[in-house]
Amino acid sequence: AFLNGRLDLTQAEAVIDLIDAETAAAARNAAAQLEGGLRRVLEPIQETLLDIASRFYAVVDYPDEDIQDVNPAEIARAMASAEDALTRLLAACRRGQVLKKGVRTAIVGLPNAGKSSLLNALAGYDRCLVTDIPGTTRDTVEESVLCGGVLLRLIDTAGLRETEDTVEQLGVERSRRAMEEAELILLVDDTLAAPETPIPPALRETFLRLLNEVGRGRAPWILVASKRDLTGQSAGSIGAIGAPDWRCPAAYVSLSALTGEGMEDLEKAVADLFPAGDSGEAGSLLTDHRQEDAARRARSALRRGRAALEDGLTPDAALTDVEEALDALGELTGRTAREELVSAVFSRFCVGK
Repeated sequence: AFLNGRLDLTQAEAVIDLIDAETAAAARNAAAQLEGGLRRVLEPIQETLLDIASRFYAVVDYPDEDIQDVNPAEIARAMASAEDALTRLLAACRRGQVLKKGVRTAIVGLPNAGKSSLLNALAGYDRCLVTDIPGTTRDTVEESVLCGGVLLRLIDTAGLRETEDTVEQLGVERSRRAMEEAELILLVDDTLAAPETPIPPALRETFLRLLNEVGRGRAPWILVASKRDLTGQSAGSIGAIGAPDWRCPAAYVSLSALTGEGMEDLEKAVADLFPAGDSGEAGSLLTDHRQEDAARRARSALRRGRAALEDGLTPDAALTDVEEALDALGELTGRTAREELVSAVFSRFCVGK
């Protein structure tokens, strides 16, 4: 269908996205993209740029014809309009990638804080071993779950502490790597659900170091006070343990993985951090890095062209940038995509197997 012009490249990609969709929202977006949702957003941008290029070449190639000359101000306005449309498209691409791939989420905390219990509660079955012995989890455990309508790629990690156990040390090191690579961090602690309870100095010092480590990272984080069923507290306060130099959590929730109390608060916090977007956006979201890269290159080319015009250069100086933008958009839709790029896209299909 693609080779015969029945589908563009974004629609062809939507077929495999629909097959691979793990949430209803991802399936809706893929189905809308298959119906041409993204193409309808891109076509006006391409037509605007094609009009600029074609008029310029018409004036150059047929100087004796009565063809309206290219006006630099008009070109600048058209390029600005195309650039704005690409900016809006790129602003929503994070939502598209969350829909398609989910959010890599690290569950971190001190040993025996309730991390594995939280993963089991979110997964709906006993995915991890849970015991009263600190340090039960020695390696990272991964599971995909829906939380607040958002697909989370959960990574349960070993408790972060100083230890002489060689195997546990390896687990702690993997925990830190998972935290560095995460797009969301759930910091689980069982001392904050009842903040009036004194925290042992050594535990407090270790937890403060962990707070600093999480709070200085790039990923948003949610502070989860666990074991609410044991304390009877609905919410606590991180102010009870001091105020180190760290970014505040995106949300604070108190819950019990055993009874389910407070789980809806966690779902709401996750949904607020990663909104699905308006239903009108369905099908017009960039859902992978290939699409995002092509759109970014097109926008960069338009910005260079506008800068050239603002510096007083003649329209032909901006024409190269307009054509570069068209080439980048052509890669996105498949109009000018190289054979190896198309092969890479279709390699995701099990054709002939």
